[in-house]
Amino acid sequence: MDSQGHREMKRKREKKDASLAMYEGIEITPRASTGRPGTPHSFFSSSHTVLHRDNEETQTIKQQVVHCHANGLAIVTIGDEQNPDCSHIESIVYHLEPTSTTVNINERRKRTAKLFKGKTIPGSVTPKTLLATIKFSDGSSQKAYAGVWGCLLEINENIKEAQDVLLDGYLAIIQPAGFFPPKALTQAGECKEECQTKGQKRRKGEEDEV
Repeated sequence: MDSQGHREMKRKREKKDASLAMYEGIEITPRASTGRPGTPHSFFSSSHTVLHRDNEETQTIKQQVVHCHANGLAIVTIGDEQNPDCSHIESIVYHLEPTSTTVNINERRKRTAKLFKGKTIPGSVTPKTLLATIKFSDGSSQKAYAGVWGCLLEINENIKEAQDVLLDGYLAIIQPAGFFPPKALTQAGECKEECQTKGQKRRKGEEDEV
């Protein structure tokens, strides 16, 4: 393999390591399509449940849902675990300001490259970045996180007027660093599952021999 091939392999390995590090402790699970018209799967290429723990409070955060648009952008929602609409939202405070959404595709690629190199850019977020604090009409509150590693492009100031928390009730739009869900995380999960399957087969073979 020539030097260019070695550099390409090194670059891919560095990207994989960076993605695994950023999504450490984050659980991403695909959501099955309901097949009904007017549901998220009618508008997005895929949807995923994102779950992690709050380091400050050491308690499990209510799961959020992130949609993947065909253009590669990630649409972050509060999830439908508590209520299917936004009528129960009393107030929402965003803790971040989005960057400009008018940048061209080349500029977006440059931003992604900088993130993979460990640099901080305007509007950059990680899956554990606190995005907003939401207060509900019953007096409870919930912290909402970015759930995606990338660059914050837009926040939804009109979420209280939304009819569906998974569609017009989205929290933010993020340009992911690379893919969402990250290929490195998907491949790692597939590898883990394959290893577990092989281990189960091996143990079963040993039991059969006995």
